[in-house]
Amino acid sequence: MRMSSGFPIVGIGASAGGLEAFTKLLSHLSTDSGLAFVLLQHLDPKHASMSAEILSRATKMPVTEVQDGAHVEPNSVYIIPPNFGMEILHGVLKLIPRTEVRGQHFVIDSFFRSLAQDQKSLAIGVVLSGTGTDGTQGLMAIKAEGGITFAQAPKSAKFDNMPESAIASGMVDLVLSPEQIAGELARIAQHPYVISTPVEAAIVEEPLLKAQDSLSKIFLLLRNQCHVDFAFYKANTVKRRIERRMVLHRIGDLKAYSAYLSHHPDEVGALYADILIHVTGFFRDPEAFEALKSEVFPKFMENRIPGNPIRVWVPGCSTGEEVYSIVISLLEFLGEKSSSTPIQIFASDISERAIQKARSGEYPDTISDDVSRERLSRYFIKMEGGGYKIAKAIRDVCLFSRHDITADPPFSKLDLVSCRNVLIYFTATLQKHVIPIFHYALAPHGFLWLGKSETIGGSSDLFSLLDKVNKIYARKDAPVALNLRFPSSTYVHEKKESAPVPKTFKTGTLDVQKITEQTIQAEYPGVLVNEEMEIVQLRGRTVPFIEPAPGVPSYHLFKMAHPELLRDLRVAIQSAKKLNNAVRKEDLSIGKGAMHRTFNLNVIPIRVSPHSKERLYLILFEKILERKPNKSSKIVRSVRKGNKSSGKKDPYVLELLQELARAQEDRHLLIEKFEAAQEDLTTANEELQSANEELQSANEELETAKEELQSGNEELSTVNDELQTRSFEQIQTTNDLVNLLGSVEIPIVMLSEDRRVRRFTPLAGKALNLIPTDIGRPLSDLRLNFSAPDVDLNLEQMVSQTIETMNSQEVEVQDAKGRWFRLQVRPYKTVDNRIDGAVLALVDIDDLRVSLKGVKEARSEAENVNRAKDLFLATLSHELRTPLTSILSWAQMLRMGKLDAEKTKRAGEIIEESGKTQAQLINDLLDVSRIVAGKLSLETREVNPAAAIKSAIEAVRPIAEARSIQIETFFSPSVGTIMADPVRLQQVFWNLLTNAVKFSAPESKVSVKMERIIDHEGEKAKAMIQVSDSGKGIDAEFLPQIFDRFSQEDSSSVRIHGGLGLGLAIVRNLVELHGGTIRAESLGNKLGATFTVILPIKSDQGLAGPQAIHFDSQNGSIGAGSVPVRLDGIRVLIVDDEANAREALGEMLRSCGAEIRAAETAKEALESFQQFKPHVLVSDIAMPGEDGYSLIEKIRTLSPAKGGNTPSLALTAYAGVDDARRALSAGFQAHLAKPVDGQHLVKTIARLAGKNLKPV
Repeated sequence: MRMSSGFPIVGIGASAGGLEAFTKLLSHLSTDSGLAFVLLQHLDPKHASMSAEILSRATKMPVTEVQDGAHVEPNSVYIIPPNFGMEILHGVLKLIPRTEVRGQHFVIDSFFRSLAQDQKSLAIGVVLSGTGTDGTQGLMAIKAEGGITFAQAPKSAKFDNMPESAIASGMVDLVLSPEQIAGELARIAQHPYVISTPVEAAIVEEPLLKAQDSLSKIFLLLRNQCHVDFAFYKANTVKRRIERRMVLHRIGDLKAYSAYLSHHPDEVGALYADILIHVTGFFRDPEAFEALKSEVFPKFMENRIPGNPIRVWVPGCSTGEEVYSIVISLLEFLGEKSSSTPIQIFASDISERAIQKARSGEYPDTISDDVSRERLSRYFIKMEGGGYKIAKAIRDVCLFSRHDITADPPFSKLDLVSCRNVLIYFTATLQKHVIPIFHYALAPHGFLWLGKSETIGGSSDLFSLLDKVNKIYARKDAPVALNLRFPSSTYVHEKKESAPVPKTFKTGTLDVQKITEQTIQAEYPGVLVNEEMEIVQLRGRTVPFIEPAPGVPSYHLFKMAHPELLRDLRVAIQSAKKLNNAVRKEDLSIGKGAMHRTFNLNVIPIRVSPHSKERLYLILFEKILERKPNKSSKIVRSVRKGNKSSGKKDPYVLELLQELARAQEDRHLLIEKFEAAQEDLTTANEELQSANEELQSANEELETAKEELQSGNEELSTVNDELQTRSFEQIQTTNDLVNLLGSVEIPIVMLSEDRRVRRFTPLAGKALNLIPTDIGRPLSDLRLNFSAPDVDLNLEQMVSQTIETMNSQEVEVQDAKGRWFRLQVRPYKTVDNRIDGAVLALVDIDDLRVSLKGVKEARSEAENVNRAKDLFLATLSHELRTPLTSILSWAQMLRMGKLDAEKTKRAGEIIEESGKTQAQLINDLLDVSRIVAGKLSLETREVNPAAAIKSAIEAVRPIAEARSIQIETFFSPSVGTIMADPVRLQQVFWNLLTNAVKFSAPESKVSVKMERIIDHEGEKAKAMIQVSDSGKGIDAEFLPQIFDRFSQEDSSSVRIHGGLGLGLAIVRNLVELHGGTIRAESLGNKLGATFTVILPIKSDQGLAGPQAIHFDSQNGSIGAGSVPVRLDGIRVLIVDDEANAREALGEMLRSCGAEIRAAETAKEALESFQQFKPHVLVSDIAMPGEDGYSLIEKIRTLSPAKGGNTPSLALTAYAGVDDARRALSAGFQAHLAKPVDGQHLVKTIARLAGKNLKPV
């Protein structure tokens, strides 16, 4: 009976990655499939879920978060809310508040189980992406009830643990991607399995054992391939399994499925596995187990001989959960007596796969719902990969074997048979066959334990009810005829088609022998007896000659023979025995009146075999028809009648009568003697019969002993199978261990508990100087070639401490070659968590130590760099704040207006000088940044180095003259030219000269020398430039760091000279970019320093008429002199978002005669541009809303008449080379970096305006 909603309900479970899988599945489902979908996911109990909102975008079906008591409707999606579990009852969803439990919450398993119980075969389970094993047990329950199960293909899952766990259980029907699962669900929704169709009705109406139907053919295929006959299993269960398989293979007709099975043996095996769904668990019905411990186990111990094992048989053990539950309960009951009480548990099932799983004893984490924490810690071992394994001590008392209780010999002398929830799958015929088998298998005081839905039926003469609720029965001492052969009617004959035979009376078509035998038996009825006169066979209808006598039934001839026949029968049999030949007696009669019968008696002795003395006797009764009296007999009777009537006696007749009387007396005497002898013979025969019965009893005992031996042989076979399995596992484990030890790249030595070498890896042999003969030797005898330089190494003591304390120990050691290893000593643990020695491992850490040393050095270097950075930042702050202080101080005094003209002029000079100092600091930082980023580029051309040096000297000369320092030059005229960027080359020498002047004493000299040199190979000529001073000199320890960034010989707070320590770093990088080298030399403190720059020569010929190049140290620009320039009549449009900058630039240019208009934004500039029509545009780049690039682009789109070709200058704080290139590419004709020198700005504007000014 289906307790269902009338339509399939699909439970879909997922964990990590489940939202994506849900979306894919729902997006491929139609809105009218007729299915209902319940989505379950592991959710954070403390946060609200957005799943309903997200998934509602993937489907047009209504998606709702479940409220308690919600009725499930088709074509709807229901989502579990956070912090709840959920179950279903009669199609209504029930929310269960989540409770704090140890381990994972198995919300999917819980719902799937309730879905299976509620919807039966209309339940569908789907497991999608996720971690863990939740959902596996639930799929088992759904499949057990006839539902259909799916799992996501692991390759399509973001997390494949949950799908792989479900697939590994063997409970998954289809493994597909979410999109394919959606397609299959739509197909299944229209299949006869889930909707009422004539196909299902046809299957129900088919007779189960009708050999001609398709169902019988399926049973025949199952029996022939799987050796199990399901003909006497419950029809509904088997048919539902068959229907499931038809759904999965898209077959709607039973006959077609039968044909499919005939051509696909694999499907026969799949159907077989489907029928044998294993529904079990640990401690099912806890009350029943408590009853077992209180009512049954105590009786095991009553009058038990010490040493006798407690024997239990669990037929239909499935995957072993109940077997191990019984063992655990029995051990808990025995307590301290468990060590002295042997236990033998025999577990059997017809599923080899289930037996293998039961033998392994490995179960998922979900068993924690059924097994208490105390039992888990005591009887189970937690596995590393997840799950639990039964302790070895429990597995050792359990023997598992494949066994069919309906056909195979049973076990014997058992104390308990636990056959719960197996008989419910059998018909009454099969149950009547199995119950006596259990009776035979049990010892006289044994017990039978059945499921709550099972009974012993009509076998109350074999068992008495001990516990009605928990279905525990006690064995009765009652005889039973045990027949281990399955009834022949269970054989399902294969249907054979044959042509009809015409009804002709040919000789070959008649059974002549049978007809003849029937005719003989009708005319000559009789019996076949043995020498003890026991009837062996009855032939024909023997009544009234032989018929059962009243009282206790007996097959003895003389007890069943007609009383009037006994005398003649005994005489004839004795004569046949004596003569060993056939004896015939004629004209015998029995009965009177209508019951009168006349017959002839024939006794024929038969030898059983030519070499046997034993004989049988065939006794035949030949019927004689009643004859009419003949004429002579009428005469005799009439004579007799006449004599009587006359009263006269004929002497001859009288004599004959006397002789007849005497003969009758003699006959009576002989009969009495014969009867006396017969009585004696009967007594002897009864004694012989008694002896024969005793022999038969002894023979029965021998048969029983034989059956017990056969049962013992079965047990030995089971033990042998178990040993073979364990032997194979041990061999496999040994092979794995050998390969592991041979492949692992770590020296490992295993020691026994007595500190002897048990095994070692090949690398250990090389590293520790071990040979194969060292196995078995004590550790103290070995001389291992390593030592621990920093500690007193006592390896034996380390091993002893590890074994005693179970704590691992480590120490770093070094071998003879100086290579470092980490010696690890760990306890050797058995599978029972017992310490049985130690494991030594040598981990090579030499490379690690080298790397660690490098890391430490790198860290030290990084710390030094960090300190240098901190020092540089402090110095930078000082160097920037110092000129800024001067600028702010003089600016404030200027604003107050209390300075006279001379001081006002001095204030302007100081502000200008401080600004240039800050600009130089910024330029140095930008150069270093470009160098570090690799973006410093050179614009090289062939130049005369002397010109660059002279320009640098001219730039430095004002500083030198201020300190009365004389600069001397010594230039060789034959140096030639070099390939260089003139600006950067002058920057190099300007830095060197500036340092020389800075660190020289007043009124001293600085010399600059340039000459041509030849390299060591004597081929390439180079230019050597030396800048020497007589200043403070350079300490020898600081010389290696002189060109490093942020490095200064004196970085203290009392230093005389400022600076950031970047100048010489920039110099070195610029020289190297030119393909040259630089070095610093100093003879010591106060002995001056010499910097030598060597550059490759391009040409020996000098450049004709070189022009003196002006180097501006502030802007790095090249000019042609410092003649003041006027901008009279030139209109300049200034665009800058900074008001102070606009005002300063405007005043500066007005002072040079220019006409100025300023704009704050690009939009305002475009408006002024049309009205003002400037000769030159000066624009900033970075401005809010619209930048300078956008402005110049719009101007360049104008026609020339409207000023589209107006020269433009980009004046910006973006001072990089790439920034300049971008500005020029955008449409500007020139680029200057802020802060800008006023004269340089004016010259640039004049140059740009001069190209476009028309003469007046």
